Formats: sequence, structure tokens, C-alpha cells
Amino acid sequence: MTLRWWILLVLPIILIIGVSCGGADATSVPEQPAATAAPAATEAPAAPAAATAAPAEPTATPQPVVQATEAPTDAVPVAGRLQIAFRVPVDQVVVPYKAFITSPLMRPMYDQLIWNDRFTNAQAPMLATEWSMSPDAKNWTFKLREGVPFHDAPGYEGGEFTAKDVVRSYDLMFAPGFRASNIPAWKERVGGSENIEIIDDYEVTFNLIEAWPTLNSGADEEHQNTMGIYSADYWDESGQEVYESHPVGTGPWKFVELRTNEYILWERFKEPGDDHWWKIPEFSEMQVFFVPEHATRLAMLTAGEASMAELPTLLIDEAERQGFDINRSTLPGTYVFGVFSGQNHSESLLDGHRRPHELDEYYWPDDPLVQQKVREALNLAIDRQLLKDTFFQERVTNDAVHAMHPFREPWNADWAPYDYDPVRSKELLTEAGFPDGFEITVLTSDQFAGWPELGEVAEAIVAMWDDIGINITIESRESNEVYLRARKYNITRNEIAIQMFPVLDLELLWNSAVQGPGSAIFYDQTLADSFNDDYQPELDYDERRRLELDYGQTMYDKFATIPLFARFDESAIDPGVVDEYHANYGAIGITRHHEFTVPVYK
Repeated sequence: MTLRWWILLVLPIILIIGVSCGGADATSVPEQPAATAAPAATEAPAAPAAATAAPAEPTATPQPVVQATEAPTDAVPVAGRLQIAFRVPVDQVVVPYKAFITSPLMRPMYDQLIWNDRFTNAQAPMLATEWSMSPDAKNWTFKLREGVPFHDAPGYEGGEFTAKDVVRSYDLMFAPGFRASNIPAWKERVGGSENIEIIDDYEVTFNLIEAWPTLNSGADEEHQNTMGIYSADYWDESGQEVYESHPVGTGPWKFVELRTNEYILWERFKEPGDDHWWKIPEFSEMQVFFVPEHATRLAMLTAGEASMAELPTLLIDEAERQGFDINRSTLPGTYVFGVFSGQNHSESLLDGHRRPHELDEYYWPDDPLVQQKVREALNLAIDRQLLKDTFFQERVTNDAVHAMHPFREPWNADWAPYDYDPVRSKELLTEAGFPDGFEITVLTSDQFAGWPELGEVAEAIVAMWDDIGINITIESRESNEVYLRARKYNITRNEIAIQMFPVLDLELLWNSAVQGPGSAIFYDQTLADSFNDDYQPELDYDERRRLELDYGQTMYDKFATIPLFARFDESAIDPGVVDEYHANYGAIGITRHHEFTVPVYK
């Protein structure tokens, strides 16, 4: 059977059979605590802050808009607890410094200084009501919102958010066990917390070691593992172990319980009618079940054991046929691509420290994947349109350049996805000295956020490469292992990792590569260094954009990675329980923005 017939006929049948089996597998559904009836709900007002247009210059300052909570009504939701069938998160942690930027468990509990509008992603006030940058980009001042309470916890009655919590939260980004590679960039530019000046209880200034014209991006809600706000008093009173076992923040949902590989449960922090600055949830509780099997998530939705479910595309279609509503993220939040091993041409970063390539055991200049013609051949052998039509339809956009997307600036309209040309692929392999192909291993996972079908996509790509004579072994791993091996350059010889990554600003990507414990460039480290050396001190907005486009052109011309797709994630919703849900899933998924979710009322 040819590849095309396998994709178009056999794969959908396999997945549909999986749905049938999953629907009968009641034993695989996690045991759930009894749902709690909700108090009277609050009518959903508009977004917490008016959408702010993206600034044309980095010095633009959003103005404060305070969210008032509507008066309560006598209506009661048909379900007090919002129950979500979700994948098994890689990082089942409850403190931001141990989380990746993709963690689905941070936002319900924690707030950042800056909010990202859920429809446009534009920055708007959150815990900071306004912020400003000095002309030399070395001083950032944040004015803080007054009267924001922290959650209570056993032995802790809560307290008010003030400037000291900003300073302590900065220190805790570097607490023992911190994980994300975007965190060291803060230390590189801000230094220690002694460089954060407390003006008064409601104003702080970051006095930087070097210019950073986009510090505000690292302090917003999209980057939830940096500057998530902790209570300094609670940390001082309880210590790290207690804080991690029962965390507190200022977010709309308060922590109740985490059972590893089973679920996490929150309750709303405030009740409808309370005087509170943010939107009070209309559901009284939110429970997220960690369910590895796609079909079991749909079965939970069908059985009424969940009111929302994260599903792959074919099961989304099946859920729609069963009468469930299909919800789409307001913006694309993640993308998938392939990483070639052996691309660290000069120097790598291990825990933020550089070392020469002579000592780098993961640099192999003679390997096939280091050669540009081989990388071009592998890209031209992929029928991206067939993959899109088979797995995703219009739920994805085609990518052409690593980490740059047609729906987000900067973008060059001349960049088009690489052509599908298997004949030219074979010619390129011959020209590169591999007329009979070679052996490689492909690593992937079906656990990446928002891409539950990525394992099947990787199998289809492997079949396409097999058609041009490449001998391939495919291995499915935990997503965390695939991600970290690619980040730390320890994917082994002749290995390709097909994985997901969040849609991020390029500067954050470069920060992760140059200051972080690994590379987010996934290509020659000297390229990241070269662009970063010119980019970071540059304060002119147009010149920064030009440098970003130059970087993209270089990655495009060198076939540096295997760009595939960016996705508008979707979920299935029970219309008998949830009336309205609008969220930018981002790289997080359907645990985001549920303070705005409107239930169906009795």
C-alpha cells in the first residue's frame, strides 16, 4: 500500500476504532471527587482590561483599566464544578520556577505584572497598572495595583500584594530546581534583587546592568514561569517545602489539591458579589483530569464525566458528530517542527556556560544531517499539504521559517513552505554523497500540548523519508525527554526530533539560546550569538525588526530545521454545561482564562 493510501484510508480507521474502544473503557477514567454545588453565579463582564494595541515603539505605556465585578444574580449553574479532560502534563508542579513556559497549571493560581488580552494578545494592566522605560532602556518602573489580596492557606490568613512581593518573586525565579531556559536572561540583565529599587509599597524600578528594551515581555502573563507573583510573607513564614505543597498566589482560582497523574483541583478565590478587582469565576470549582488516552477523554465527555476535553483533530470531528460544541483558540499558540542533530557548529551552552566545540561531544561535522543538501533533501521529501489535509485541515497554518509565522510580526511574505519534490530530494542525496541513503533515528511524542496526533504525523513523515531511501527507526518518548534532549544538544548522532514549541517573541528565543541552559534556536549556536550580539544593544525598533528578518532569512536559506505547522488549538465542550468560553490557549491549553467561562444556568 502506498504512503498516500495509508494516510488517507488506514489511519482514520485506526483512530475511529480507538474511539469505540475508548468509549467502552470506563475503568480508565480517573475517580472523581463529588462535584460541589456552586453559589449564585456572577454575570460575566467584559475582559479585565481594554485591549491595548501593540506599541509601535518599546517605550509605549499601557494605561490602567480596572475591572469591576458585576453584581451577583440568583441564577445557579447546572454544574458547580468545571471538569476538564486533559493530557498528562509533563511538569505537574504548582510553583512557576519549576514550570516550563508551557505549563497548564500556573495561570489559574498566579498573576503576572502584565496581562495579555485573550483575543489579541496585546499587553494590558494586571498587577502593574502602568509601566515605563527610560530612554536608554536600563531602567523600568512599574506602578502596582493597590488592594490586591493573596490567597489564604493553612496557617496563613493571606495579605496584600506590595512591592516586596515583586522583589521576592524575582529572587524565587532562581530558586533551587528552576527549570526554564528563559529565566537566566533576567539574571544576565538585571543582576541580583538588590538592583530592584522599592520606591514605595506600590512602585518598583528595575535598574538594569545592560539595556533591555523588551523586559516587559518577560513580565507578562504569556511568560508564566517568569515573574509569577508569590507572597513574600507566606514564603518567609512557611519555607519552600510548604509553599510547594500548598501554594498561594493572587489569581482567580485557589489551590485545593494535586494528585500526581490524576488531577488538580482549584476553587474560586472570591464569591460572586465580593469586592474584588478581577473577574470572579462563575463556576465554584475547576478540576483538570490528567488522562493520557485521547479516546478516553472523549468517552469522559460522552459519559458526562467531563464538560470539556482536549482531543486530536479526528476525535474533534467525532465529538462534533456527537453533538458537542467545538471551541477554537482565539490565536495560534504552538508550532511543530523537526530538529537536526549535530548542528552545534562552534560552541554550546551547558547550564549557561560556553565551551569550545573541540570539547563538545555532540558536534559531528561529517555527519549527513550537518550537510545543507541533506537537510534540503529531507525538507523537500515532505508533502506538507497532504499532512495538513489528513490530520489538521484548516486548523493549522503552514510554517516556512523556524519560530516565525505569517500571523505574527516580523514576517516576510516571500517566505513560502518548502516545495514537495521527492525527485529533487533523491538528487540532493546523491550530490551530498549518499545515493543509497543512510540510517537515522526519529524521536517524537504524542504528549505535546495541543498536538496529541504528533506521533501519527511523525510516522507519516518517516514513511515519506523511507520513500527516498532513508532507513529510519522511530521512537516515541515522553515529551519532556524529547524537548530537553533537543534543547541541551544531547540528541545523539543522526537523530531528528519532531516536537512542539510555543509561539514566542524572537528575543525570548534568543535569550533562551544565549543565556539559558540549552538552545531554543535548535541550530548553529554561532548564528544565535551573532544576531544576539547586534540585537540586544539595539534600541531602534525598525533596526531590531530588520535584524529579526535577517535571522529568519538565514534559517530559511540554510534549511536549518524542518518547519511544519502552527496551530489554532481546539477542544470539545458539552453545551449543556458550558455556554461560552473564549481563550487564547497559547502553549498552555484549555486550562487558561476560565474566570471568564460562562456556565449554563438552571
